[in-house]
Amino acid sequence: MIDSVTLDPTGEMDLFGLGLNFVFADLTAPNTLNLFNLSLDLPADLDLLQSSSFILASINFTASSSGTSLLGISINTLGDSSGLPLTASIQGGNVTVAGGGPSPIPIPSSLWLLLPGLVGIVAHRRRKG
Repeated sequence: MIDSVTLDPTGEMDLFGLGLNFVFADLTAPNTLNLFNLSLDLPADLDLLQSSSFILASINFTASSSGTSLLGISINTLGDSSGLPLTASIQGGNVTVAGGGPSPIPIPSSLWLLLPGLVGIVAHRRRKG
């Protein structure tokens, strides 16, 4: 299950932080996430100030069970600062989730305070009886 999507986490599509870029993320079908990010910064600013490599989006997942699931990635369009198309090399993969053992349940500290009292009661009853 997808928990969250962060588009342009490093601010490379909105160089001046003015909120002038369009961002959109939506599940369009089961296991299909559509991401859209369009910068309205000037091409000259993007060419001069934008890093040559940056993260377009970060996706956080929650696993529903242990196992392996395919991960497919596709790009509708990718363009440079002038809107000219860029090519990208995409490689799919898989995500593996290993099940951990059960979490240990800590003994409450109040039990350690109660235990000597219980031992004392049992010892006292044995002496009487």
